[in-house]
Amino acid sequence: MLKKFLLFAIFLVYISSSYADYFISIDMPAESLSVKPGEDLNVNLDIISIEGSQGRKDYNLAAYVMDEKGNKISEENKILAIENEVSTIVTFSIPPYAEPGIYTIKVNLDGDEKTGRFVVEKPNEQNIKFYIIYILIFIFLCFFAVFYIYNRKLNKLVKHIKKVHIKDIVKKR
Repeated sequence: MLKKFLLFAIFLVYISSSYADYFISIDMPAESLSVKPGEDLNVNLDIISIEGSQGRKDYNLAAYVMDEKGNKISEENKILAIENEVSTIVTFSIPPYAEPGIYTIKVNLDGDEKTGRFVVEKPNEQNIKFYIIYILIFIFLCFFAVFYIYNRKLNKLVKHIKKVHIKDIVKKR
């Protein structure tokens, strides 16, 4: 019986030490679940006070993006005034050198940490292919224009030259 009481007391101490004053919700729009290197990532944070309205309190919000290896690639810090609840948007700039993979968003509000995940895709190489096609079409059109102009000038030159037939040459002899 004493053993159960001690376990229950330890459980209560554990619960009271992990009790948070607020609830943090990380919401990402569907289009933000997958981004490309160099794009911005918008994250909506909803923070609700659990302890009730005891006046306004200021909290330090630290949010950062980490890659699969645990390296921070982007970080944002804010000071939030929370009375009952607050919603804020945190914008991260994903660097252009970010490798494709799964990344983690960590939000720390005075020691309480929440996480979310998103995917960085490969950069779209289709745009480069379209530029090559456009350049080839432009070169073809330039070649066609030069050929057309050259052909017109050649026709004008030939038009003024008299045609000589073999009959004319035979008659003159």
